[in-house]
Amino acid sequence: MSFPRPLRVGLRLDHLWALFALCVIGGFIGLVPTDPNDFWWHLKAGELVAASGIPTTNLFAWTLPADHPFIYQSWLGEWLFYVLFRTSGLPLVIFARNLLGTLAFGLVAWETRLRSGSWRLGAGAALLAATMTINNLNARTQNWSWLPFMGTLMILGGYAAGRLGPRWLLGLPLLMLFWVNVHGAFVLGLLMVGAFVVGETLRRLLRQPRGLGWHQLRWLYLAAAGTGLAALANPLGPGVFGYVAGLLSDKAVQGLINEWQPPDPRSL
Repeated sequence: MSFPRPLRVGLRLDHLWALFALCVIGGFIGLVPTDPNDFWWHLKAGELVAASGIPTTNLFAWTLPADHPFIYQSWLGEWLFYVLFRTSGLPLVIFARNLLGTLAFGLVAWETRLRSGSWRLGAGAALLAATMTINNLNARTQNWSWLPFMGTLMILGGYAAGRLGPRWLLGLPLLMLFWVNVHGAFVLGLLMVGAFVVGETLRRLLRQPRGLGWHQLRWLYLAAAGTGLAALANPLGPGVFGYVAGLLSDKAVQGLINEWQPPDPRSL
């Protein structure tokens, strides 16, 4: 009598390091409370977007007149929060935040594994990244920018390393189309693309080993141009860059908002 061969599961001890790290990270993210200072404002803005379109004047700040022009740059992220809240209440919103965060740190581990060949290093990198951000994981529109950030980095890194072909570069403008409408951190995507363009061009000019050829660089240049154009696909058009520049020069924003503060070990 013959018995079926046992099913082999390709799970090794190295994989368990990464899984353990992600379980720890996901658990900590799930324990982050919902602070009242931003989330409910975003949720109400999302309701207004769904009901009557994107507002253009101040509706919430008591320190400004009601007819004062106001930019709701994260309108899509706010609308997505409202859709989740209307579908199944606050638990679904928090679940989405937890899932987005865990997936983002999972991509950190994966990218580290691709570059180093070690899941242990991937687990360590994910834990280190989580340690640096654990005090800034509240449910806010920045949650929607986590995956576009990692997706952009992984596409660029994979293309530069020869792991990904030119067709993957199409993902860069597609990610930007979403990113520019959910959170102001979209500028980091443009900076990443620009950094890779400059870096890979210099590698070619200096004839560094394993550098991209000119044919490959042309595809990268086209993708960079497409990503820049995609950043204009928002209600403000080119004005979105003026909005971001205004944040960089706003003393209240620079002094009071957590993510604009310089890194400080005491804030962990």
